[in-house]
Amino acid sequence: MSYYFKIKRLKQPMSIINIPMKHPLVSILVFLMLICLVSITPSSARDWPESRTATIYSQGARIPYLPSGGTESKPSTCQGASTQLRITQVLAKMPRHDVDLGRTTLTLLSLDGKKELLKETFTEVWECLGYNPTAKRYVLITKNEHGTKVTLRGLVYLEENPARFKDSVFGEKQFEAAASLPGPDGNYLALIGAPEGEDTYKLYVLNLVADKLQLLGDAPGPPPLTKEDLEWPEALDMMAAWEAPERHYTELEPGIWSFTNPSTLQVSYGKDTYKARNKKRSIKTWDLKSLFKPI
Repeated sequence: MSYYFKIKRLKQPMSIINIPMKHPLVSILVFLMLICLVSITPSSARDWPESRTATIYSQGARIPYLPSGGTESKPSTCQGASTQLRITQVLAKMPRHDVDLGRTTLTLLSLDGKKELLKETFTEVWECLGYNPTAKRYVLITKNEHGTKVTLRGLVYLEENPARFKDSVFGEKQFEAAASLPGPDGNYLALIGAPEGEDTYKLYVLNLVADKLQLLGDAPGPPPLTKEDLEWPEALDMMAAWEAPERHYTELEPGIWSFTNPSTLQVSYGKDTYKARNKKRSIKTWDLKSLFKPI
């Protein structure tokens, strides 16, 4: 009688304990168990050779996301030249300190939606800033917690052909931004922030085609604190400056900075305080084409 039928006749459920340890079947069962264990660990995330950022954010994304208070799903789509990118954000209904804000599944499809070219899940909440037709790639960003504040901390490219993630100078310099403004044609991204090692937030521009970061100068002042903010005794120290521990990602007023055309950035400066903007302003303008090689 074969060993298979001996196992079938056992009155209790089969287990490794029931089988002589020297039998080849034991080795097979142990091997399969190890495969199962590996498949459910964070290390099973795909390694993206061209993007350390994508590799890092994909690690841990396979673990079930079950924040206190539950989640909600938010789908969106970006369209490229020959593909479309479907984004599914799973958001925490009650965001908490030291807990991921969500999960994001990115699915790159053919333009007609019939063929899946790439699929990956990242920790945190990612969004599509837009598609750059010159570089033929999507620009993806994430705002998440660092210390006690939420800032723009991740930027990665998703190329159409071949379908792959690619790192940006933003990630290489471990840049952190408290405000950003994309140009109308997707070639430039103005930033208020600092790379790792710099303590003072300044005004930068990122060329999204050449992937080059350029320091422009001092940043305009952040928006004044609200009445509600000022009810907190520590608001001045914790929230007033761009670099303050709890000055979260902030949308600046349109009158403070804007793109007057696809390659011209205009910024308004004044002796602003934490209470109000100064009415007396000076305007600075940058011709971004002159800062980089022609796009």
